[in-house]
Amino acid sequence: MTNRVTGLLILFSLLSSSLFAQVSEDFEKTRQAMQKQKDEVVAAEMKLTEPEDKAFWPLYREYQEALRKLQDRSFELLAGYAQERENETFTDQKAKALLDEYLDIDREDLWLKRAYLEKFGKILPAKKVMRYFQLENKIAAMINYQMTQGVPLAK
Repeated sequence: MTNRVTGLLILFSLLSSSLFAQVSEDFEKTRQAMQKQKDEVVAAEMKLTEPEDKAFWPLYREYQEALRKLQDRSFELLAGYAQERENETFTDQKAKALLDEYLDIDREDLWLKRAYLEKFGKILPAKKVMRYFQLENKIAAMINYQMTQGVPLAK
């Protein structure tokens, strides 16, 4: 797992270096490469039986697509903040709107986790569901850490 996580960290650093650039083809390629690395980590670490494997991957892809939509919103939120700050148009009103969106994204993320915990629980034993969400949380923590490194504090 260590080599795969190192690979993910390298990809995450590529993402964070282009975080405030315009969304481009390079960003999408980086995201696809990150997802491929993530898929490999999950495949290696889940230790699924053949029947579990068959049921797991379609649900996993469905969950990843739902997560991607939330990640897009988070990226847009950070990019919007960066642009406001760069243009020196960041106001208390805009800060409140960004905070509201941040909380909405967090709430939807929690709802999504609850919904998919239940769905994964129907196809996997509880220990494997827990293992999967531990992997998701570790990877998400690495992404969040890398993304926030370049975010300046509000002033």
